[in-house]
Amino acid sequence: MRARELGLGINAGHDLDLHNLKYFHDHIPILDEVSIGHALICDALYYGT
Repeated sequence: MRARELGLGINAGHDLDLHNLKYFHDHIPILDEVSIGHALICDALYYGT
């Protein structure tokens, strides 16, 4: 991937949640970091804590 050739790290976050994270990781295995914090907060607000 060109980003790695340039020495860049790959991070992801927006629109990721527990349902699509595995699929995303399986198709972009060179991810350095992901964040699903927004999804977790939304779930907590919707379903309660």
